Amino acid sequence: MSSTIPYNLLHYLEDKYKNKGYIPENDEMLIKLRNKLEGLENRTKIDRYRDNVARLLDEGYGIRSIAEAMDTSDDVILKVIRENKLVAHPQFKYLAISEVTYAKIYSTTYTGYSYMVNCPSFIGTKINLSHAGYELIKNKNKYNWQDIDLGDLYIVNGKINKK
Repeated sequence: MSSTIPYNLLHYLEDKYKNKGYIPENDEMLIKLRNKLEGLENRTKIDRYRDNVARLLDEGYGIRSIAEAMDTSDDVILKVIRENKLVAHPQFKYLAISEVTYAKIYSTTYTGYSYMVNCPSFIGTKINLSHAGYELIKNKNKYNWQDIDLGDLYIVNGKINKK
């Protein structure tokens, strides 16, 4: 797709109908022109957002919070991520801290700790982790990627990873 406005199509329609006001709304060429202009608008929006989205993703912000900060939709942010092969880091709501070594293990859900204890409820998981020497903390806000120190562990999709 060209990155310039297709003036030749507009001039063609003006020549054909002698005035822009006489061009019918259902004219096939006018519909093509509108579609092309819409595509150009979307393209420039994605290009404009690319650097900001990449920076905010590196800082650990989620898709929803980036969309809110940039006053756009989640779909536009997802399209920027997909087209530029960017990676969204996980955000965590739960933190288990070892009472002995003070090692931290982050998880998106309390069921993420099921490899340590098998329990279907938050309270049960908290009690069982306490017996295993860990304190489970539920944060009202989420821990962003930049909040995690190098060497801390996190659980995503049932696997333990190290930052």
